[in-house]
Amino acid sequence: GRFRFDGVTPGAYTLAVSTPGYDTLGIPAVERAVGPGDGETVGLTLAALDTRALTMRLCGGRAAPWGRGTLHVTVRDSSTNAPLSDVTATARWMSTVGRPTGDSLAAHAEARTDERGMVALCEVPSERDIVVTLTHPERAPSAPMRLVIAAREVRRQHAVLGPRVPTK
Repeated sequence: GRFRFDGVTPGAYTLAVSTPGYDTLGIPAVERAVGPGDGETVGLTLAALDTRALTMRLCGGRAAPWGRGTLHVTVRDSSTNAPLSDVTATARWMSTVGRPTGDSLAAHAEARTDERGMVALCEVPSERDIVVTLTHPERAPSAPMRLVIAAREVRRQHAVLGPRVPTK
């Protein structure tokens, strides 16, 4: 689409474009610094982040190598729908990487959700069965999520955690 902003005071601005798909990842689809002068017309062509750029934003500047993908998990409270921080997301899979005999060895990646209830597990192997569990010291653990990620895919998963069930 085309947009026009009239009467903008000269200065430095950040133009951010949000869309539902990128919002679920907690980042804008486009973010660009703009600094129009007095009476100046600035024309911009904007493009949303591609998968590589998106992975780099989610994974601290690292792009996913071929054969790897990114898993982005959002965790919310089951009763209030509020985001849950400090949830440990663990992805487990079997790997033959670095094994001369080809025997599989258990491997995993682990990270914690931020204050928005979001976490990215980077460089998760593609085309392999992945089991993801979510744990929090004050909550019931999630049921294991089973999934397969495509090469260089950014896979979105949403999950809810309920209160811990009291033990007798």
